[in-house]
Amino acid sequence: MNQHHTKAQEASKNGNFEEALKYFNLALEVEPENANILSDRAVAYFQLKRNELAMMDFNKAQELEPERGYHYASRGFIKARLGDIPGAVKDYTEALRLDPDDAITLNNLGLLEEQRGNIGDANNLYRKSDSVLGIKTNASRMAEDQEKKETNTQQNLPLEEATKPTFLSIVVSIFTKNGFKEFTAFIKRGFKS
Repeated sequence: MNQHHTKAQEASKNGNFEEALKYFNLALEVEPENANILSDRAVAYFQLKRNELAMMDFNKAQELEPERGYHYASRGFIKARLGDIPGAVKDYTEALRLDPDDAITLNNLGLLEEQRGNIGDANNLYRKSDSVLGIKTNASRMAEDQEKKETNTQQNLPLEEATKPTFLSIVVSIFTKNGFKEFTAFIKRGFKS
């Protein structure tokens, strides 16, 4: 990675998008056909509400690397934020064709399908996202809880001891549908509360 790109990413991480643009432009002078730099600069443009420039960079990145789902998913995210739901669905669908195990894309497409009223499709996408992440669905979690209760009753263990939350169960709870939305929003804000 060239040093200008590294400086641009640091500036973006700190929310200094104007400064980041300066470094992204320098990085692109060194590597004008680098799709990653273009995608990163597109995000900076989007943060500065320069949406046309953001879409131009995302389009160019996708043209340079047409078999990389990440560029379609990134462009789909921006299209969704700009209200182009059909365009976002198309990009997310293509991203999943290229990378069918991208849990974030599965979840984001699920959110769009839910918004469009396609609840069954949305739930299928959420389940697949959960499966990719290794998250158990409510139904499997309930069956497991019932099995624990039966086992603990047989072993005469106190029920509260058997149902005490573990670190893993707390982490997994973050990745429920709403928890996942909050978590991804937190990540997108750059780990700021």
